[in-house]
Amino acid sequence: MDIQYLLFLQNIRNHLPTFVSKFMMFVSDAALLLEFLIPMFLYWCISKRKAIFVAYTLGFSSILNQLLKNIFCIYRPWIRDARIQPFGNAKFTATGYSFPSGHSQIASATFGGVAYCYWKEKFFVNTMIFIALLVGFSRNFLGCHTPQDVFFGLCEGAAFVVVMHFLLGWTWSKKEREKFVVLAGIIFAAAMLVFTELKSYPIRLAHGVLLVDPEKMKLDCYRSAGMLVGILLGIFLEQKFVNFEIEVPWIRKTLRFAIGSAVAAGLFIGLSLLFFKIGLNQKVANFITTFSLMFFIFFLGPLAIKTLNNFQK
Repeated sequence: MDIQYLLFLQNIRNHLPTFVSKFMMFVSDAALLLEFLIPMFLYWCISKRKAIFVAYTLGFSSILNQLLKNIFCIYRPWIRDARIQPFGNAKFTATGYSFPSGHSQIASATFGGVAYCYWKEKFFVNTMIFIALLVGFSRNFLGCHTPQDVFFGLCEGAAFVVVMHFLLGWTWSKKEREKFVVLAGIIFAAAMLVFTELKSYPIRLAHGVLLVDPEKMKLDCYRSAGMLVGILLGIFLEQKFVNFEIEVPWIRKTLRFAIGSAVAAGLFIGLSLLFFKIGLNQKVANFITTFSLMFFIFFLGPLAIKTLNNFQK
């Protein structure tokens, strides 16, 4: 039934103008970009607590998503049925196992987290929910995921919005509890990596060729682990040692965010190119790259902003 649904969408896609599929590809790719930019914008310009809520929701749900992917080891739709032909380069940008959908989880956690922070603004909340659902649908439309992949990915992100409501409520009620949450998160990330390295994986051959390489399926686990550890340590250290000021004129907020975004992009691209050039192990490279990006967003960037402000006084 799920394959038939994807074939139905594929038939519609093939009869629509190409720009529709390109738009869906843009929607899908934008979710991965906004998972970094939205927490950064909130933390640097709006509210640290709102940013922490969204970042924690995103980080913890991403770790669980990768754990589930490598427990169930569900192959992508085009491996299950050769009739499925994903649009454009979607087949090559879709990494890891299929279930649950990582894009859907990221969208649900990011936009759902923002919706929670502004739950009184009904139109804004509905817009955030619509975007999350649109990202999920785009993964079906592009042929990258089955309906159940998307459904559980969306549910996963939404569930962590609820979990963070209680976890951060408990954490913020006593300041000293934050370090225990940080330590528990780092241990959870490490345990996930150990588990995914030690467990067995299905091996499927076609004409003597390995259809799915388990080693490649582990790469996103290191990406998510680096992201969560970067979030946890970055926020903890910034709150403890930096505590930079958000309440500044909007022109300064806009400028700091624009410059910070450019630096973050440069950092991500620069590290990716560097690690590729020196031939660093891809797992290690994934961990360091996402860790560095999040650590910059939540600690190094704020530290630079505060240092510059102090220098100008």
